[in-house]
Formats: sequence, C-alpha cells, structure tokens
Amino acid sequence: MDRRPSTGNPLLDTILFDSPSTILVYGIAASGKTNFVLNTIKHSMHTNYIIAYISTEGSHYADRVVQMGITNHRVLFGEALDTDHLIELVLDLATHIELSKLLLLAIDSINNFYRSEALELEGLRKFVALLALLREFVELGCFVIVTAQVRESDEGVEPSGLQYLYPWADKIVRIEYKEDMRILIVEKPTHLELSFEIHEQGIRWL
Repeated sequence: MDRRPSTGNPLLDTILFDSPSTILVYGIAASGKTNFVLNTIKHSMHTNYIIAYISTEGSHYADRVVQMGITNHRVLFGEALDTDHLIELVLDLATHIELSKLLLLAIDSINNFYRSEALELEGLRKFVALLALLREFVELGCFVIVTAQVRESDEGVEPSGLQYLYPWADKIVRIEYKEDMRILIVEKPTHLELSFEIHEQGIRWL
C-alpha cells in the first residue's frame, strides 16, 4: 500500500506528498482551506493508515465531515481549546498509536491561538514548541498539513506568525477566492497554480 496521502490531483500530489513534510495552507476566511484539508483526508482514507484531524476553531467542521462521507474508523478527530491542549492532543497521538501507522496529521488552524497567546513570551514559546513537536512527527515518517489564519500586510495577506511558520514549512500553499472559483497557488518549493470548485462531496479540480 502506497504510504502517501492524496489531494485527488496527481500533479499536486507529486509536489506536496513526494516525501513526509510540513505543509502550510493559508488564505482568507472562507477561501476553502478546511475544504481542501478535508478533501485530502477523504482521498487518503482508503489506506490502512491512521489519519488525525485537530480543529482549533470548534466543531464547525463536523457537518462538512458528514456531508463529505468521511466516516472511516481510521480517521480521528479532536478539538483543541488552547495551545496547551493542542500540544496535549498531539502528544496523545504519539502515546496511544504507533507513529509508523499515522499517515497524516492535520491541524486547522495552527495559529488560531497564536494571535492572542504570543503576546506573552510564554505563549510564543509554546507555539515554537508545537512546531518543533510537529517536526518530530515528520522525521518519523508522518505528513503534517496545517492551515493558517491570515492578517493584512503591505503586500496583501500573510499568515499570522509568518516569521516562525515560513522557515518551518517545507511546502507552502495559498488559496484565493474569486467569485465561485478557488485558486490554489503553490509558493514553495516550486510555483504551481490550480483552480477548483467546492461541491457537496468535496472539491472538484478544474
């Protein structure tokens, strides 16, 4: 069995999932970040490996999970209340399952708590510790994909905590929303632009 996730787009898969890595997906609210991640989970749950999805934004994803038919018992879901709890949930994965069986760990979004907690030095330390912990998962063969909330900058929008996320991420993807069409732009390690639509069962590549 191929130990790689899939987005449902073979060309994109060759870039994002060529080897275990950290993947950052960012974009404005409602651009399609969560749908992209859930669609990747849906296309990856045919494997015999475990997939974990942790939300830091409550249970808003739950209805979409049901609608998309993500019902495989190997897909685990969790909801983090703050960075301490998020780290605890990630550590629980390492404690209760063999990491060699964990294919994909998704966090949606990685920096939801950063914007308030990083105002204090201890909060910033926790965020950096979280990124270091996720890097260890990659080194053990797991793919890690995280979404990021954005803030306005002189050049448009950028992920909050960019100075920490950019060097941490092996792959960076931006999603833009124009009318009914989403445009996915791979910014790192190479440039690629793909269009997609969101529909009831997931996303449709155009």
